[in-house]
Amino acid sequence: MKKRYSILFAIAIFGLLTVQLWSYASGMTGYTAKSGTTGCTCHSKSTSVSVVITGPTALIPGQQGSYKVTVSGGSSTTGNGVDIAASAGTLAPAADAILQVINGELTHKVNHSGASYVFNFMYTAPATKGTYILYATGAHGGSTPPWNFATNFSISVNPTAVREDGQIISEFKLAQNYPNPFNPSTKI
Repeated sequence: MKKRYSILFAIAIFGLLTVQLWSYASGMTGYTAKSGTTGCTCHSKSTSVSVVITGPTALIPGQQGSYKVTVSGGSSTTGNGVDIAASAGTLAPAADAILQVINGELTHKVNHSGASYVFNFMYTAPATKGTYILYATGAHGGSTPPWNFATNFSISVNPTAVREDGQIISEFKLAQNYPNPFNPSTKI
């Protein structure tokens, strides 16, 4: 009977370790400042880990923008991971597909290495005007890498926001009106 409990205990411990390792390697969600948690408790929080969100600060309702989370710092160049959340709107992996959507948040598919790592993603603004927040938590360095929160990133969603599409107007013209200015109506 004692041997049976020992085997069951060993199987339970093995299963727990397998789930923990799989969760870390494939990413976890629910650990950004959005959730109100203190972050991941199985790793240490460290100010040496830098997590920075960049991208457009203004979008029009329904517009999609391209964003990045850069994770760096920590004690080594292995073990980079991320959790990205939004107060509203839709998150999606970028074309490089190193992220996945779980529970409406983005997280890494596998651990990545490098002195810093950039996670590219897309954010589609909600249909309602307002200010929305992107949140991120990043881990960097070692087999149980330290982590840190990113500064919350505000996006203003406004129907009259300036859309930057890279086109610059090269000239203006005012053509002659027709048929002529002395008729009851004219077009310019």
